[in-house]
Amino acid sequence: NTIDELASNFVENFKATKALIFEFRLFESILKSINPLSVINLVQREVEAIKGEKNILPISEFNALINNEIKTLGSHTISIAGLLTGGVISGNRLHKVEGGETPQIRLYPARIGGNMAEDGVVTILSFAKEKGCDVVEYAEVDTGSEGNILTMEDGSSSPLEITDLRHEIPTNIQHMSIGLTDFNYNAYLEEFSMTRYSEYVESDPVGANQLQAWLRLRSEEYSNGRPEGHQLGQPSSEQQHIGRNDLTPALGILRSGGLSDIYISEIRQTAIRSFVMKRIAIKHGKIAPLKDLGSDNERRELILRFLLTK
Repeated sequence: NTIDELASNFVENFKATKALIFEFRLFESILKSINPLSVINLVQREVEAIKGEKNILPISEFNALINNEIKTLGSHTISIAGLLTGGVISGNRLHKVEGGETPQIRLYPARIGGNMAEDGVVTILSFAKEKGCDVVEYAEVDTGSEGNILTMEDGSSSPLEITDLRHEIPTNIQHMSIGLTDFNYNAYLEEFSMTRYSEYVESDPVGANQLQAWLRLRSEEYSNGRPEGHQLGQPSSEQQHIGRNDLTPALGILRSGGLSDIYISEIRQTAIRSFVMKRIAIKHGKIAPLKDLGSDNERRELILRFLLTK
């Protein structure tokens, strides 16, 4: 009888407990989300601050640059690397500021990887037509019916043409760059995305050896300095930091063999991922003849030799 009398209480308490468990899990989920959201918001605020400070627009946000009023002391007011088909730059008014250079709109070639530690830059100067794939090309940019306007200090205005430099290596990075023509973008992207590091080593053993040689040399140079009068000069404080925090740990990861089953695109060590993606890119394009840079030829050779060794 006592159990029968308490049955209704058991049911009520069970329902109440069930509701509390649901609330607990809900609050637990919310609490777990607070920290990641805080980090995301913090990162976003930093990105917005950098965009304002450096006067840049991330390519991930770029689809159309339309109807902006821009004033700056810099000469390259709008600089975009790797703009392909579908870009619109129209209706922008660029103002020349007293004491500043005349603003311009310039388009540059796409780059693969970066020059993290004097290992070179790969620029894409033209694309190949790949069978069965969408066309990838540096198409003419749509400037709309309004075009773009340059306004001088006295208030006079004139049309502002876009300077298209996408088919040549920018002058300021020629000493560290190679250019690729007839680049098979889709084939490159598939290999980069679908290849494990062990498979890369098997397909490009020379490149894998050059990666380790580059990491060893730069780690040593950035830690202990270079001989007096070296063509690349003495490492900067930033390079010393990169050596300690990026290159040396990356070399340790390679030596441990811990990357074998990891896809190249998922390798967390930027130094390794960037170097490998550049080696892969070179396989899928034709290297454009290198220009004579005079006294900078030796400097370029010292930087590019790891990427270009066959």
